[in-house]
Amino acid sequence: MLVVGESSSFEYSVALAERNPEWRVVGTSFDPLPQVTPGGPANLELRGGVDATQLGTHFGPGSFEEMIFNAPRSHTGWFAETGDLIEDVLRSGRGVVSEGGSIRFSSGGGMPGTPRLNAHWRGDPAWPIPEGFNQPTRGPYLADLQRGVIYVPRNNAGQALAIPLEKIYWYVYAAMMGGGLMF
Repeated sequence: MLVVGESSSFEYSVALAERNPEWRVVGTSFDPLPQVTPGGPANLELRGGVDATQLGTHFGPGSFEEMIFNAPRSHTGWFAETGDLIEDVLRSGRGVVSEGGSIRFSSGGGMPGTPRLNAHWRGDPAWPIPEGFNQPTRGPYLADLQRGVIYVPRNNAGQALAIPLEKIYWYVYAAMMGGGLMF
């Protein structure tokens, strides 16, 4: 399981690895690793300096069955820029997620990724889904007992967002088998 876009606390990755000790969880952040990294279970690996739009420079083709990006947010803007980031992450992730695997985003409330994720979920032709993926499914974050772990969504400054997990949804993009991008 690859987790991208984590804050320096890596609290989601730690909680995910603790809940699923049989999984290998690789938590990544755009920023370099902090001087003191959080502890965690043996099935957790942390990496800093990972640009989620350039995953092929960090991981080989088909390295993961699943990838997660919680509360996606751009460093350069808000709604439009975060929507573009989501699509760039999908294109990048397609190279490291195995065929038949998935990429999931969590978002809800006033989070900047929600408009684009909802547009994909509804099949809005103004926002086509990047090649290699089916139209995403959507479901409540906490309903997924393996992946819907308790954590605090944060903004780019590391401050907690005032959006309860009950108002957040998963948007799951399945990587198409035999179609889409070649590795």
